[in-house]
Amino acid sequence: PGERPEQAAGRELTEETGCAGTLRYLGCMYSSPGFTNEALYLFAASELTRGAARPESDEFIDTQALTLDEALACVHTGAIVDAKTIAGLLWIRQFGLAGAQSLPASGTLDDPDAS
Repeated sequence: PGERPEQAAGRELTEETGCAGTLRYLGCMYSSPGFTNEALYLFAASELTRGAARPESDEFIDTQALTLDEALACVHTGAIVDAKTIAGLLWIRQFGLAGAQSLPASGTLDDPDAS
C-alpha cells in the first residue's frame, strides 16, 4: 500500500521483462471513465539493462525489442492490439518522451481500482 506510480512501474518492468532502466512519466489516463475510476499511468523506459524476468504464475509474457517505428507498424497491422500499449506508443509518437503532466500525489495501491 502506498506504492508510488513510478515505483510500481519500475517493479513491473523488472518482474515482467527482467529489464531495468530510466523511467520517464508520460501521463495518466482512465480505461473507461463512465464505468470505473481505474487510472493507468504511462511510463517510457530507456537505457535498459537486461536481467531475469519473474512474471506471476498466471502471466505469459513474450518480450520483443522493437524500434518505435516497428512497434507502430505492428499497431497498424494488428500485431499489437493491447489498448494501453497502443496509447503509450501513440503518446510517444505525438508528444515524445517528455510528459507535460505531473505525477499524482497518491500511490497506486491506495486506490483499489488503480492500475
